Amino acid sequence: MGRDNRGRGGCCGCLTSCLVGSVGFLFLTALLCAGLSLWVTVNQPEAPSASFVPSQSLANNFESKIRNAARSTDRTGTFQLSVTEAEVASWLNLNVPAVNDAGLPLEDLQVRFADGLATVYAGWDVAGATTLASEFSLAFLVTPAGQLEIDLRRADVGGVVLPEGWLADLEAEMQRILEQELAKITPNYRVQRVEVAGGRLTISGTVGR
Repeated sequence: MGRDNRGRGGCCGCLTSCLVGSVGFLFLTALLCAGLSLWVTVNQPEAPSASFVPSQSLANNFESKIRNAARSTDRTGTFQLSVTEAEVASWLNLNVPAVNDAGLPLEDLQVRFADGLATVYAGWDVAGATTLASEFSLAFLVTPAGQLEIDLRRADVGGVVLPEGWLADLEAEMQRILEQELAKITPNYRVQRVEVAGGRLTISGTVGR
């Protein structure tokens, strides 16, 4: 009888240990998740303005400037496109479906042009479950052939800086959007100069022959 009691006690002790271990594991997991959530909340990027509202008028200005640059190529064989942060941000927000179709699940976009870099701030939609504040820093490079290329320098999603090896796909999608808009000016453009400063992006060039 004593052996049976000890056996049952051993089983109960084992079961109790398993339960305590499971509860401890779940508690630790919850604690880690809470800690990660707090870390993301504290470390995620902040957009330049908490009150920015996209403007249809400014988005129209962006489109109008592209049309004017296209007309300039017909008359003079040259073009200059100069757009502001608010114009680009408004256009991006009001064309979110096109941006999303390019593989970038972004919303509430803002743009900053300063010191040779364009910085895009946005919410990154994670499978519709949550939105992570994100920041993308990029430069515009002119190739020897006069093509404009995006060089994505840094991507911070929810406070996590993405490894360099992950940037290629993002860069390719951004490049596709850029080329799509430049093609509206002229399919055979040759960029001569790019300036990113003082809240403005200016691109000038000629029509290739």
